[in-house]
Amino acid sequence: MNKRAHVFAAIIWLLSVVTVSGQVGFTMPTFTNTSTGQILDVPVTVVNFDTVFAIQYVIQWDPQVLEFTGLSKPNNPLAIVDSLCFNLAEAPQGIIRFRWFNTFSPKTLADGADIFHLAMKVISVDGTSTPISFTELPPITYYEVVRGPGNQFYNLSNSLITNGLVVVGTVPVNEPSDAERMALKTAPNPFFDQVSITFDVAESGPARFYITDVAGRICYDEKKYLNSGRNGTVIANGVFPAKGLYFVHVLSGDRHAVQPIVYQ
Repeated sequence: MNKRAHVFAAIIWLLSVVTVSGQVGFTMPTFTNTSTGQILDVPVTVVNFDTVFAIQYVIQWDPQVLEFTGLSKPNNPLAIVDSLCFNLAEAPQGIIRFRWFNTFSPKTLADGADIFHLAMKVISVDGTSTPISFTELPPITYYEVVRGPGNQFYNLSNSLITNGLVVVGTVPVNEPSDAERMALKTAPNPFFDQVSITFDVAESGPARFYITDVAGRICYDEKKYLNSGRNGTVIANGVFPAKGLYFVHVLSGDRHAVQPIVYQ
């Protein structure tokens, strides 16, 4: 599944110079309150899918939380052939490589059309979670979408991507969480270049702000004195070792607020 495999398809489509507006995108849903052993149907849907003739990307998740159990194509508008379009060898490691192209018959689909479904089994315990992300693992598989007329290329930075998310277990709702008490907010989320984080501190004093990955490893840690009221910071993507799910932690007094963020 090399990027070069799609370049030849683009070369054949060089005759027209008409521009097609709107960014091509892919979407997977969010699942909350899931339980161990539950089988999830995860549809991959499209947006602005206009005269597309080549797609290549990776779908990745935490294999400690989800187990891939199969593929389905209830509608199959792209006439996908599993053996040609999917590499499932790394599925036990939480990686599926997808590649499709139809040079001579570009496809246009309605927004929300599903191109295939993943069956995923929840294998973790309450309190865990994982994103299911559209991504790339170069140099073997780059994220790439090509469409015409105009031979437009889309990568991760200029595609409309909504990653999936699976949360195992429930969150008590009988009293506000520390994140609610501190009005912890992150935007944008998911983010690409940087994420803005704001929160309220009830009393002036020492506070700690740090970010962990899904394994609990700290990738950013800051301690400082904060005044009461609204506080915040902006974190650039350079502090994150890889794309995926992270957790923002804010400790002030006896409160510990946590908010998930997704770097894509």
